[in-house]
Amino acid sequence: GTFLGALEAASANALPRLQAAARWLVQMGRLTLENGSEIDNILEALDDLQDRLLLRGSCPNGSFAVRVRALGLEYNLCIRQAEAADGFLGASLVDKHIMNEGAWPECAEIAELLPARSGCIALDVGANIGSCTLLMARLGVPVIAVEAEPTNLALLRGSLRLPQPPGGPEFANVSVVGVAADSAAGVVRIVRDPTNAGNSSIQN
Repeated sequence: GTFLGALEAASANALPRLQAAARWLVQMGRLTLENGSEIDNILEALDDLQDRLLLRGSCPNGSFAVRVRALGLEYNLCIRQAEAADGFLGASLVDKHIMNEGAWPECAEIAELLPARSGCIALDVGANIGSCTLLMARLGVPVIAVEAEPTNLALLRGSLRLPQPPGGPEFANVSVVGVAADSAAGVVRIVRDPTNAGNSSIQN
């Protein structure tokens, strides 16, 4: 809520100063503990806090970042909090499965079907929150992600701003198109399913 947001902002503001002060004290020999690993633990805890604050800042309100693991790769992804079901973001079966299982299994199945050659471009129509988009991009495949549902689109774009773990390409190879895919050009209305954003539909 508001209190947590203010706490995160204050922590983010104070964190660089704490890190700089701790490292300066170590360099000057003024921070000495009997067990040197305790100093490392302090610095590691500050670095971990920095990572977590950065991850939270990129995801829309009502969501948070999780580490997804698939096909031997890892990437960070914004998913809905369970409490967001009654809010703007609504609920989603994809988010719930990723939170409980660590990945959306269809993404690995789709990625394994990609041709083993350069020059391939993947078109992810109905990209949802981007779990499959990000996996294919992490494999080094350029991806065009098409998603019209506004909350899924916000989560996808938030994920693309997240810092990513080492071990694979960043996501500069992803293009996001915020439109609906249909057999003819025109204007449509999105009908949201409040229990599952991935089951939303369009009406002419």
